[in-house]
Amino acid sequence: MKNKKSLIRILRLTVVLGLAFLLNFGNVVMSADRLHDVNIGTDSNRIFSLESYSDIYNVTANTGVTSDGVMSVIGAVNSELSQYSTIDYRTSYYGFVVNDGVSLNLSDVLVQGALKTIGSGGVVYNSGILTISNVIFKTNIVSGSSVYGGAIYNTGTINSLSGSFEGNVSRNSSGMAKGGAIYNVADINGIEATFKENSAFGVSAYGGAIYNENSI
Repeated sequence: MKNKKSLIRILRLTVVLGLAFLLNFGNVVMSADRLHDVNIGTDSNRIFSLESYSDIYNVTANTGVTSDGVMSVIGAVNSELSQYSTIDYRTSYYGFVVNDGVSLNLSDVLVQGALKTIGSGGVVYNSGILTISNVIFKTNIVSGSSVYGGAIYNTGTINSLSGSFEGNVSRNSSGMAKGGAIYNVADINGIEATFKENSAFGVSAYGGAIYNENSI
């Protein structure tokens, strides 16, 4: 009888664990270690939970959102120590491409070191719906020809934007550079952010912090 009860407990545990796996895989939750030295880009309808405020999550390929759905990247913060979960592109890769019909939510993270040498938007090129909550964009760069938005290039909708932009750069040695931190030609529904030492460099350059052609 004792062995039978133990077997029943094991079977129940197996069912529970199997159900949890199915819920997590199909429902949205991805563990933090997916961000360690991997490309998080092509997964849609996923939540990436970065559980440690002291960890640096290294990215080894360009990230992006290229299909319908919603992606969320949620970090951890220690306010007393001013420490954030950090996504580091290591001056080798660039960030998210949010297409029309796609939503990206970023919260409680520090995003640094993105480098994009073709196109605009070092961390986010947004044509969809973007929500930014308590995010630090630091030392992200777009460099080349027709480069706009060192951190964010927006032709879609930014529902909200809070955090800070530090040392982001739009750089074009042979032509026009716009928006060291943000380039906007669509809608930003409110900004609660600080800007420090962002810059645009070029033969002609506009908007060291923000270049805006629409409503904020």
